[in-house]
Amino acid sequence: LIVAGDAGDTHEAIRRCLRDFKAKFRRVFYCPGNHDLWIRESETSKFPDSVCKLHALNALCDDLGVDTMPGKVADHVWVVPLLSWYNPGYDRDDPRPGNVRFDRFCKWPTDELEIWRYFLQLNQSLLADLDSSAKKGTVISFSHFLPVSGLSYSRFVPELVKAIGCLELNEQIKKINSNVHVYGHTHINDVKKIDGTVYVQHALGYDGEHSSHTGLMCVWDGDQSLQPSPYP
Repeated sequence: LIVAGDAGDTHEAIRRCLRDFKAKFRRVFYCPGNHDLWIRESETSKFPDSVCKLHALNALCDDLGVDTMPGKVADHVWVVPLLSWYNPGYDRDDPRPGNVRFDRFCKWPTDELEIWRYFLQLNQSLLADLDSSAKKGTVISFSHFLPVSGLSYSRFVPELVKAIGCLELNEQIKKINSNVHVYGHTHINDVKKIDGTVYVQHALGYDGEHSSHTGLMCVWDGDQSLQPSPYP
């Protein structure tokens, strides 16, 4: 199971979510989204900033047996979680910082406009350990934020485009020859093939946002068929 972020907005909510997933699936892969790194009032004494919460979530995943690092799931098939954060450069029409702060519950120990660089640097250490044979097999990567232009998002929210993606992330995706990349954040289900990689979002969303019958999506079914299709 791939969980591309936004499992909850408190440590306890995320713990319960991942615990229940782990009880149902042999392997669970997870990366945090923006909501996961919010620090609610109830957590201010526990986490001085969102980087501390990120490391606490990694420790939680270790305790639960949830994968946050690249893992081999079958012969020549790898799943690769990638950390990410957005930057205004995703808005190619106007890459300047905007006036809207979308994640005011996050607290950063440095300039929040530079946080995306920190996340990509953390990925470098993860990818350095990735077996070179993985690049010759099937690679399914995932992140919370959008890594490439052309993916769907709501154009009705002012300045939203500045807080949804990181184009630099796609450089890492291409370096590992990812066949499929799963992403989240915008709550708009989408499947697009761009430059040889299939980009997939299959959001469960908030209550009432999608059909109550929305199920899982299968992105690899054992025969290297990589065109995503609804899971029965």
